[in-house]
Amino acid sequence: MDEGWLAARADLAKGAAFAALFTVGAWAWAFHRLRRMDQSDGWPATWGRVSAASVEEDDEGHISAEITYVYTVAGVPYEGSRVSFGAVSGELVREVVQMHRARREVPVLYNPADPSDAVLGLARTHGMTRLFILPVVGLAVTGWLVVVMLSGAG
Repeated sequence: MDEGWLAARADLAKGAAFAALFTVGAWAWAFHRLRRMDQSDGWPATWGRVSAASVEEDDEGHISAEITYVYTVAGVPYEGSRVSFGAVSGELVREVVQMHRARREVPVLYNPADPSDAVLGLARTHGMTRLFILPVVGLAVTGWLVVVMLSGAG
């Protein structure tokens, strides 16, 4: 085996290690978000009122839903901005913002142990399948790098 291939193989091994670490981190992030959504299934609900709802666009053209809402738990007022535990993107952003127009009453799920921890009841599950795109892509890249690395071993 020539030295050039050995150096390339070492670089592939570094790339595979990085991709594997990225994949582990992405899976941990996705499962954390999924666990939070599952926990919120048991949270009590209260009515809140949307104070602002808009579609925001960053410098790269990505749009996001910016929604703030106020709600009261045991006589204490709170303000929240979590729209979903998933990822709300693309045309779904406009749909979610339209659903949550300013001054509209909306259901809010809140954590009974910490009522400031809340999520909109209508949108909390949007984009859950998208959470798993990064881990799956990371797994595919890791697998491809390992296959390429091992195929040159002969």
